Amino acid sequence: WGYIYKVSELPRVFGTMLFPTQLVDRARNRVLTLNKVAIPVNGDTWRTLPGGKDQSIPKINPLIRYAYNLKATDAKSGDYQFRYGIGNVAESEENMYFDFDSMDAILVKGIGIRPDAAGNLAKTALKIAGDYHPKGLIPTTLTNNPLHFGWADPFFPSTIPLYYAIPKLERPYLIWNEIGQVIAQDDGTLAVVINALITALSGIRIEMKGG
Repeated sequence: WGYIYKVSELPRVFGTMLFPTQLVDRARNRVLTLNKVAIPVNGDTWRTLPGGKDQSIPKINPLIRYAYNLKATDAKSGDYQFRYGIGNVAESEENMYFDFDSMDAILVKGIGIRPDAAGNLAKTALKIAGDYHPKGLIPTTLTNNPLHFGWADPFFPSTIPLYYAIPKLERPYLIWNEIGQVIAQDDGTLAVVINALITALSGIRIEMKGG
């Protein structure tokens, strides 16, 4: 649902987009300030707004990624990295390992994971600059998974066409000038087999270099 505005209505409804704006990570006490010239919202400037293909630097875009585990976990509760560079995911678009300098950032707003049918997944978390967030990780077992997304089965009968969105985190986390990633851990007894996990990440991508 929604409303389609006429081009002539844009200035009246949206006015001018003002900067600076801030990406705030309260959990880690980090703030990234983004500055641009104010943008009057109209038909001529539409593609220069955040999410548009003709933006100036810094570029601000929505980000969403999905990934499967291309390898089995270690059966030792070790961190499984959804990392393209070491062959843990099949495509670069699935990569959830971010090694950023000061010119790149992501504000992670949501993560989700669908456990393996065998029930060997135990926990999921973000890992930023070597620290887990949240500290105790998030339980994501087959029967207790607050990060469940997509088809509601097994929490509802498979005959019910109910779907969950990617869960939003209680507070967003900023990955900027550091290494950040999504990790999953098995139960320490049995490995999660290949392609049994489906992981998702949503947020805002910031690029402060380029044309």
